[in-house]
Amino acid sequence: MPKQRDPWPPSRLGVHAAMQSASMLRAAAQTPAVPTFEAIRKAIPSACFERSTAKGLLALLVVVSLFVAATILLYTAQSWPVLVAATIARGLTIGLVFIVGHDACHDSLTPHTWLNRLIGQLAFLPSYHTFTGWRYAHNFVHHQHTQILERDTGYPPLTPEQYAALPTWRRARYRAARTPLGAGLLYAPLWWRDHIFPTSQMRSNIRTAGKYYAAQQGFIALWFSFELALFGGVFALSGLFTATHFPPFVMLLFGIVATQCVWNTQMGIVTFLHHSHPHVAWHSEASAPPAAQRQLEATVHIAFPAHTHWSMLNIFEHTAHHVAQQIPLYNLPRAQAALNKAFVRYVQREPLTWRSVGVAFATCKLWNGEAKKWVGF
Repeated sequence: MPKQRDPWPPSRLGVHAAMQSASMLRAAAQTPAVPTFEAIRKAIPSACFERSTAKGLLALLVVVSLFVAATILLYTAQSWPVLVAATIARGLTIGLVFIVGHDACHDSLTPHTWLNRLIGQLAFLPSYHTFTGWRYAHNFVHHQHTQILERDTGYPPLTPEQYAALPTWRRARYRAARTPLGAGLLYAPLWWRDHIFPTSQMRSNIRTAGKYYAAQQGFIALWFSFELALFGGVFALSGLFTATHFPPFVMLLFGIVATQCVWNTQMGIVTFLHHSHPHVAWHSEASAPPAAQRQLEATVHIAFPAHTHWSMLNIFEHTAHHVAQQIPLYNLPRAQAALNKAFVRYVQREPLTWRSVGVAFATCKLWNGEAKKWVGF
Protein backbone atom coordinates (compact mmCIF):
# COMPACT_ATOMS: atom_id res chain seq x y z
CA MET A 1 0.00 0.00 0.00
CA PRO A 2 1.56 3.33 -1.01
CA LYS A 3 2.51 5.67 1.79
CA GLN A 4 -0.09 8.37 2.39
CA ARG A 5 1.14 11.82 1.42
CA ASP A 6 1.18 14.46 4.17
CA PRO A 7 -1.29 17.14 2.94
CA TRP A 8 0.87 19.77 4.59
CA PRO A 9 4.46 18.50 4.59
CA PRO A 10 6.87 20.07 7.08
CA SER A 11 8.79 21.75 4.27
CA ARG A 12 5.68 23.82 3.54
CA LEU A 13 5.27 24.96 7.13
CA GLY A 14 6.53 28.43 7.84
CA VAL A 15 8.20 27.47 11.10
CA HIS A 16 10.16 24.63 9.52
CA ALA A 17 11.07 26.68 6.50
CA ALA A 18 12.32 29.46 8.74
CA MET A 19 14.52 27.04 10.65
CA GLN A 20 16.47 26.34 7.49
CA SER A 21 18.46 29.50 8.07
CA ALA A 22 21.61 29.03 10.15
CA SER A 23 20.91 32.07 12.29
CA MET A 24 17.51 30.80 13.36
CA LEU A 25 18.89 27.34 14.02
CA ARG A 26 21.39 28.91 16.39
CA ALA A 27 18.56 30.83 18.06
CA ALA A 28 16.59 27.62 18.42
CA ALA A 29 19.56 25.95 20.10
CA GLN A 30 19.59 28.71 22.70
CA THR A 31 15.85 28.46 23.42
CA PRO A 32 15.07 27.14 26.94
CA ALA A 33 14.03 23.47 27.01
CA VAL A 34 10.70 24.48 28.58
CA PRO A 35 9.79 28.14 28.02
CA THR A 36 8.50 30.15 30.95
CA PHE A 37 6.45 33.33 30.89
CA GLU A 38 9.38 35.10 32.54
CA ALA A 39 11.70 34.09 29.69
CA ILE A 40 9.10 35.06 27.12
CA ARG A 41 8.61 38.49 28.64
CA LYS A 42 12.36 39.09 28.70
CA ALA A 43 12.53 38.29 24.99
CA ILE A 44 9.95 40.97 24.15
CA PRO A 45 11.22 44.58 24.05
CA SER A 46 9.79 46.56 26.96
CA ALA A 47 8.57 49.26 24.57
CA CYS A 48 6.02 46.75 23.23
CA PHE A 49 4.08 47.02 26.49
CA GLU A 50 3.70 50.80 26.31
CA ARG A 51 0.10 51.91 25.74
CA SER A 52 -0.91 55.13 24.04
CA THR A 53 -4.23 56.96 24.33
CA ALA A 54 -3.64 58.71 21.02
CA LYS A 55 -2.89 55.49 19.13
CA GLY A 56 -5.83 53.70 20.71
CA LEU A 57 -8.28 56.48 19.87
CA LEU A 58 -6.86 56.75 16.35
CA ALA A 59 -7.45 53.04 15.78
CA LEU A 60 -11.02 53.45 17.01
CA LEU A 61 -11.62 56.51 14.81
CA VAL A 62 -10.33 54.76 11.69
CA VAL A 63 -12.38 51.58 12.07
CA VAL A 64 -15.57 53.40 13.09
CA SER A 65 -15.18 55.69 10.06
CA LEU A 66 -14.90 52.65 7.79
CA PHE A 67 -17.95 51.07 9.40
CA VAL A 68 -20.03 54.24 9.04
CA ALA A 69 -18.92 54.63 5.41
CA ALA A 70 -19.93 51.04 4.62
CA THR A 71 -23.30 51.60 6.34
CA ILE A 72 -23.96 54.76 4.33
CA LEU A 73 -22.98 52.98 1.12
CA LEU A 74 -25.39 50.15 1.92
CA TYR A 75 -28.24 52.49 2.85
CA THR A 76 -27.85 54.59 -0.31
CA ALA A 77 -27.21 51.68 -2.72
CA GLN A 78 -29.01 52.10 -6.04
CA SER A 79 -28.14 48.74 -7.60
CA TRP A 80 -27.83 45.12 -6.57
CA PRO A 81 -24.03 44.92 -7.10
CA VAL A 82 -23.49 47.94 -4.87
CA LEU A 83 -25.89 46.55 -2.26
CA VAL A 84 -24.06 43.22 -2.14
CA ALA A 85 -20.62 44.86 -2.05
CA ALA A 86 -21.70 47.23 0.70
CA THR A 87 -23.14 44.34 2.72
CA ILE A 88 -19.83 42.49 2.57
CA ALA A 89 -17.94 45.67 3.43
CA ARG A 90 -20.20 46.39 6.40
CA GLY A 91 -19.78 42.85 7.71
CA LEU A 92 -15.99 43.03 7.39
CA THR A 93 -15.76 46.43 9.06
CA ILE A 94 -17.77 45.09 11.99
CA GLY A 95 -14.82 42.73 12.39
CA LEU A 96 -12.36 45.64 12.47
CA VAL A 97 -14.41 47.51 15.05
CA PHE A 98 -14.60 44.31 17.07
CA ILE A 99 -10.80 43.91 17.08
CA VAL A 100 -10.46 47.34 18.69
CA GLY A 101 -13.08 46.32 21.26
CA HIS A 102 -11.18 43.06 21.84
CA ASP A 103 -8.02 45.04 22.65
CA ALA A 104 -9.96 47.34 24.94
CA CYS A 105 -11.45 44.35 26.75
CA HIS A 106 -7.90 43.18 27.51
CA ASP A 107 -7.28 46.66 28.98
CA SER A 108 -4.39 47.10 26.54
CA LEU A 109 -5.73 49.60 23.99
CA THR A 110 -5.06 52.72 26.09
CA PRO A 111 -3.47 53.33 29.54
CA HIS A 112 -6.89 54.12 31.06
CA THR A 113 -9.09 51.27 32.30
CA TRP A 114 -12.26 53.39 32.34
CA LEU A 115 -11.65 54.45 28.74
CA ASN A 116 -10.93 50.90 27.64
CA ARG A 117 -14.21 49.73 29.16
CA LEU A 118 -16.15 52.50 27.45
CA ILE A 119 -14.50 51.87 24.08
CA GLY A 120 -14.92 48.12 24.47
CA GLN A 121 -18.67 48.20 25.01
CA LEU A 122 -19.24 50.76 22.24
CA ALA A 123 -17.07 48.79 19.81
CA PHE A 124 -18.95 45.57 20.61
CA LEU A 125 -22.37 46.98 19.71
CA PRO A 126 -22.25 46.44 15.90
CA SER A 127 -21.57 42.74 16.51
CA TYR A 128 -24.19 42.50 19.31
CA HIS A 129 -21.66 41.58 22.03
CA THR A 130 -21.56 42.40 25.71
CA PHE A 131 -18.29 43.57 27.24
CA THR A 132 -18.66 41.35 30.32
CA GLY A 133 -19.76 38.28 28.37
CA TRP A 134 -16.78 38.53 26.03
CA ARG A 135 -14.42 39.18 28.93
CA TYR A 136 -15.54 35.99 30.63
CA ALA A 137 -15.58 33.68 27.59
CA HIS A 138 -12.43 35.08 25.99
CA ASN A 139 -10.15 36.44 28.73
CA PHE A 140 -11.12 34.09 31.55
CA VAL A 141 -11.75 30.87 29.60
CA HIS A 142 -10.03 30.87 26.21
CA HIS A 143 -6.80 32.58 27.23
CA GLN A 144 -6.40 30.63 30.45
CA HIS A 145 -7.22 27.24 28.92
CA THR A 146 -5.94 27.57 25.36
CA GLN A 147 -5.97 24.25 23.49
CA ILE A 148 -7.43 22.30 26.43
CA LEU A 149 -10.12 20.04 25.02
CA GLU A 150 -12.34 20.09 28.09
CA ARG A 151 -12.22 23.86 28.70
CA ASP A 152 -11.20 25.98 25.70
CA THR A 153 -14.06 27.65 23.82
CA GLY A 154 -11.90 28.10 20.70
CA TYR A 155 -13.58 25.31 18.72
CA PRO A 156 -12.17 22.19 20.39
CA PRO A 157 -12.44 19.31 17.93
CA LEU A 158 -14.45 16.21 18.56
CA THR A 159 -12.88 12.77 18.72
CA PRO A 160 -14.02 10.19 16.16
CA GLU A 161 -16.04 8.50 18.91
CA GLN A 162 -17.76 11.73 19.96
CA TYR A 163 -18.56 12.56 16.34
CA ALA A 164 -20.02 9.11 15.68
CA ALA A 165 -22.31 9.47 18.72
CA LEU A 166 -23.93 12.68 17.43
CA PRO A 167 -27.32 12.69 15.74
CA THR A 168 -27.26 13.13 11.97
CA TRP A 169 -28.15 16.84 11.97
CA ARG A 170 -25.39 17.69 14.45
CA ARG A 171 -22.82 15.74 12.45
CA ALA A 172 -23.90 17.69 9.38
CA ARG A 173 -23.54 21.00 11.23
CA TYR A 174 -20.12 20.03 12.57
CA ARG A 175 -18.93 19.10 9.07
CA ALA A 176 -20.27 22.33 7.58
CA ALA A 177 -18.69 24.45 10.31
CA ARG A 178 -15.22 23.15 9.51
CA THR A 179 -15.24 24.64 6.04
CA PRO A 180 -14.42 28.25 5.08
CA LEU A 181 -17.97 29.04 3.92
CA GLY A 182 -19.56 27.44 6.97
CA ALA A 183 -17.13 28.80 9.57
CA GLY A 184 -19.79 31.15 10.92
CA LEU A 185 -21.39 28.06 12.45
CA LEU A 186 -18.31 27.70 14.64
CA TYR A 187 -18.79 31.04 16.33
CA ALA A 188 -22.52 31.80 16.13
CA PRO A 189 -23.53 29.30 18.88
CA LEU A 190 -20.97 30.84 21.27
CA TRP A 191 -22.23 34.36 20.51
CA TRP A 192 -25.81 33.28 21.10
CA ARG A 193 -24.94 31.55 24.39
CA ASP A 194 -22.68 34.25 25.85
CA HIS A 195 -24.40 37.45 24.76
CA ILE A 196 -28.02 36.92 23.72
CA PHE A 197 -29.71 34.05 25.58
CA PRO A 198 -27.33 32.65 28.22
CA THR A 199 -28.46 29.94 30.61
CA SER A 200 -28.77 30.80 34.29
CA GLN A 201 -25.49 28.98 34.94
CA MET A 202 -23.76 30.95 32.19
CA ARG A 203 -25.12 34.21 33.62
CA SER A 204 -23.63 33.29 36.96
CA ASN A 205 -20.29 32.47 35.34
CA ILE A 206 -20.26 35.69 33.33
CA ARG A 207 -20.87 37.79 36.44
CA THR A 208 -17.49 36.64 37.75
CA ALA A 209 -15.92 38.73 34.97
CA GLY A 210 -17.64 41.98 35.92
CA LYS A 211 -20.84 43.87 36.56
CA TYR A 212 -23.51 45.40 34.35
CA TYR A 213 -24.09 42.37 32.12
CA ALA A 214 -27.87 42.94 32.02
CA ALA A 215 -27.35 46.62 31.22
CA GLN A 216 -25.01 45.69 28.39
CA GLN A 217 -27.66 43.38 26.96
CA GLY A 218 -29.97 46.39 27.10
CA PHE A 219 -27.45 48.40 25.07
CA ILE A 220 -27.50 45.63 22.44
CA ALA A 221 -31.31 45.80 22.34
CA LEU A 222 -31.17 49.57 21.82
CA TRP A 223 -28.58 49.25 19.06
CA PHE A 224 -30.60 46.52 17.35
CA SER A 225 -33.72 48.71 17.57
CA PHE A 226 -31.78 51.53 15.93
CA GLU A 227 -30.75 49.26 13.06
CA LEU A 228 -34.32 48.00 12.65
CA ALA A 229 -35.56 51.58 12.45
CA LEU A 230 -32.81 52.57 10.02
CA PHE A 231 -33.11 49.71 7.54
CA GLY A 232 -36.82 49.17 8.13
CA GLY A 233 -37.62 52.69 6.91
CA VAL A 234 -38.85 54.19 10.19
CA PHE A 235 -36.37 57.08 10.04
CA ALA A 236 -37.25 57.67 6.39
CA LEU A 237 -40.96 57.87 7.24
CA SER A 238 -40.21 60.41 9.96
CA GLY A 239 -38.28 62.57 7.52
CA LEU A 240 -34.89 62.11 9.18
CA PHE A 241 -33.45 60.24 6.19
CA THR A 242 -34.34 59.90 2.55
CA ALA A 243 -36.03 56.64 1.57
CA THR A 244 -33.88 53.76 0.36
CA HIS A 245 -33.94 52.53 -3.23
CA PHE A 246 -34.89 49.00 -2.11
CA PRO A 247 -37.97 48.02 -0.06
CA PRO A 248 -37.60 47.66 3.72
CA PHE A 249 -37.61 43.85 3.77
CA VAL A 250 -34.65 43.81 1.35
CA MET A 251 -32.77 46.39 3.39
CA LEU A 252 -33.40 44.47 6.60
CA LEU A 253 -32.25 41.25 4.96
CA PHE A 254 -29.01 42.76 3.68
CA GLY A 255 -28.41 45.42 6.31
CA ILE A 256 -28.81 43.12 9.31
CA VAL A 257 -29.11 39.41 8.47
CA ALA A 258 -26.61 39.16 5.63
CA THR A 259 -24.23 41.60 7.31
CA GLN A 260 -24.18 39.50 10.46
CA CYS A 261 -23.61 36.35 8.39
CA VAL A 262 -20.55 37.99 6.81
CA TRP A 263 -19.25 39.07 10.22
CA ASN A 264 -19.80 35.65 11.80
CA THR A 265 -18.07 33.93 8.88
CA GLN A 266 -15.14 36.30 9.20
CA MET A 267 -14.97 35.70 12.94
CA GLY A 268 -15.15 31.93 12.47
CA ILE A 269 -12.38 31.82 9.85
CA VAL A 270 -10.03 34.15 11.70
CA THR A 271 -10.34 32.50 15.09
CA PHE A 272 -10.20 29.00 13.57
CA LEU A 273 -6.88 29.80 11.88
CA HIS A 274 -5.49 31.22 15.13
CA HIS A 275 -5.40 27.79 16.79
CA SER A 276 -6.16 25.15 14.14
CA HIS A 277 -3.20 23.86 12.15
CA PRO A 278 -2.10 20.42 10.97
CA HIS A 279 0.89 20.57 13.32
CA VAL A 280 -0.82 22.12 16.34
CA ALA A 281 -2.01 19.66 18.96
CA TRP A 282 -4.96 19.68 21.35
CA HIS A 283 -4.51 18.34 24.86
CA SER A 284 -6.52 16.81 27.64
CA GLU A 285 -6.38 18.77 30.86
CA ALA A 286 -4.49 16.00 32.65
CA SER A 287 -1.66 15.75 30.11
CA ALA A 288 -1.31 19.31 28.83
CA PRO A 289 2.18 20.86 28.62
CA PRO A 290 3.05 23.90 30.76
CA ALA A 291 0.97 27.00 30.01
CA ALA A 292 3.81 29.09 28.55
CA GLN A 293 4.87 26.32 26.17
CA ARG A 294 1.25 25.69 25.19
CA GLN A 295 0.64 29.36 24.35
CA LEU A 296 3.74 29.46 22.14
CA GLU A 297 3.04 26.21 20.34
CA ALA A 298 -0.73 26.37 20.04
CA THR A 299 -1.16 29.91 18.74
CA VAL A 300 -0.42 30.13 15.02
CA HIS A 301 1.34 33.19 13.63
CA ILE A 302 -0.34 33.73 10.27
CA ALA A 303 2.19 35.77 8.30
CA PHE A 304 0.70 38.35 5.93
CA PRO A 305 2.66 39.82 3.00
CA ALA A 306 5.17 42.44 4.17
CA HIS A 307 3.71 45.48 5.91
CA THR A 308 0.07 44.45 5.44
CA HIS A 309 -0.76 43.12 8.92
CA TRP A 310 -2.26 46.53 9.66
CA SER A 311 -5.19 45.67 7.35
CA MET A 312 -6.44 43.33 10.09
CA LEU A 313 -5.08 45.49 12.94
CA ASN A 314 -2.25 42.98 13.57
CA ILE A 315 -4.65 40.38 14.98
CA PHE A 316 -2.79 37.61 13.11
CA GLU A 317 0.37 38.44 15.08
CA HIS A 318 -1.43 36.19 17.48
CA THR A 319 1.33 34.40 19.34
CA ALA A 320 2.52 37.69 20.82
CA HIS A 321 -1.02 38.50 21.90
CA HIS A 322 -1.49 35.15 23.64
CA VAL A 323 1.75 35.10 25.58
CA ALA A 324 1.35 38.75 26.71
CA GLN A 325 -2.19 40.10 26.55
CA GLN A 326 -1.00 43.47 27.85
CA ILE A 327 0.62 44.30 24.49
CA PRO A 328 -1.59 46.73 22.51
CA LEU A 329 -2.46 45.87 18.93
CA TYR A 330 -0.23 48.63 17.51
CA ASN A 331 2.86 47.05 19.14
CA LEU A 332 2.19 43.42 18.23
CA PRO A 333 4.39 43.26 15.08
CA ARG A 334 7.57 44.12 17.00
CA ALA A 335 6.70 41.69 19.78
CA GLN A 336 5.91 38.90 17.33
CA ALA A 337 9.21 39.42 15.51
CA ALA A 338 11.06 39.06 18.82
CA LEU A 339 9.23 35.83 19.61
CA ASN A 340 9.86 34.41 16.14
CA LYS A 341 13.56 34.94 16.69
CA ALA A 342 13.86 33.85 20.31
CA PHE A 343 11.46 30.88 20.23
CA VAL A 344 11.66 29.65 16.66
CA ARG A 345 11.52 26.06 17.89
CA TYR A 346 8.02 26.63 19.26
CA VAL A 347 6.26 29.30 17.21
CA GLN A 348 4.10 27.93 14.40
CA ARG A 349 4.48 30.44 11.58
CA GLU A 350 2.49 30.01 8.39
CA PRO A 351 2.20 32.40 5.42
CA LEU A 352 -1.36 33.43 4.58
CA THR A 353 -2.28 31.85 1.24
CA TRP A 354 -5.42 30.35 -0.23
CA ARG A 355 -3.69 26.97 0.01
CA SER A 356 -2.77 27.33 3.68
CA VAL A 357 -6.33 28.28 4.59
CA GLY A 358 -7.75 25.42 2.54
CA VAL A 359 -5.41 22.83 4.00
CA ALA A 360 -6.10 23.98 7.57
CA PHE A 361 -9.84 23.49 7.11
CA ALA A 362 -9.37 20.25 5.15
CA THR A 363 -7.05 18.72 7.74
CA CYS A 364 -8.38 19.90 11.12
CA LYS A 365 -11.55 17.82 11.36
CA LEU A 366 -11.42 15.33 14.25
CA TRP A 367 -8.74 14.86 16.89
CA ASN A 368 -7.38 11.42 17.75
CA GLY A 369 -6.02 11.94 21.25
CA GLU A 370 -4.28 8.56 21.50
CA ALA A 371 -2.39 9.01 18.23
CA LYS A 372 -2.13 12.79 18.81
CA LYS A 373 -3.06 13.68 15.25
CA TRP A 374 -5.86 15.02 13.10
CA VAL A 375 -8.05 12.50 11.29
CA GLY A 376 -10.91 12.80 8.80
CA PHE A 377 -14.57 11.93 9.15
